[in-house]
Formats: sequence, structure tokens, C-alpha cells
Amino acid sequence: MSIENSGVAQTNVPCVTIEDSDPRWEYDGLTSKPNNWNASGREAKTSFRGTAIQCFAYRNPTGGHVTVSLDAIERGTFDLKSKTGPEGAHYVQHYVKVFEALDLDNTKHTVVITYNPHDTQKTIDMLSVMESE
Repeated sequence: MSIENSGVAQTNVPCVTIEDSDPRWEYDGLTSKPNNWNASGREAKTSFRGTAIQCFAYRNPTGGHVTVSLDAIERGTFDLKSKTGPEGAHYVQHYVKVFEALDLDNTKHTVVITYNPHDTQKTIDMLSVMESE
């Protein structure tokens, strides 16, 4: 069995991943420790140049809420609490897409993730930024 070329032109989408440990992040009351999966705290901010962004977070039963602003415009508040299963089983989810913005102008953008003040876990896993060729 062989795979034939479909005749469809190849599409390249340049994508940059900005992990929570990336030095481009500015943290306020938020920490990212080496070898941790994500960062938690009050506020995180970073800038990027691109045409789209996706924000991925970690959900767990004790998760809180985060508010995402892009270019000084609040885009929404997102719940990072996962459901508890039968008999109290705790479900956790890594790399859950909680926010995306598409069709952005290919200019410099700033994303700010603000955490509610309650003592609940709020985490960033990473951002995925689509750069224009």
C-alpha cells in the first residue's frame, strides 16, 4: 500500500510556542519553577508579533478563574476548574485551550493574564502564536 500525493499544495503555518518558563513573560506575584509544568500567581504579561494567539492552561478541581486581555481589551474570564468525577475522583486536564484570537494584524501585541484574588490554583501552560510569513 502506498500513499499518493493528493495534489494539494503544502501549507506552512509558522507557529511559536511561548512556554510558562520563557523569559519573555513578566510575572507579578506569579512564579514558574524549573521542571514545573506551569506557572501560578496574580498576573502574567508577554508581547508577541503575529496574526493569531491561543492560550493553553491547566484545569483541576481546585482551579480558579483567569481574565485574558489582548492589546488592553478584556477578552473574557475563563474557568480553570475541572469537574469532579464519580465518587469524588479528581480530573485534571493539561494544555486546555481556554482562549484564542484569530485574524490579528501582523503587529506587536501584548497579552495579559490576570488571576482572581481567591486562593485557588490558576495556571498557564503555554501560548501558541501564529507568525506571518
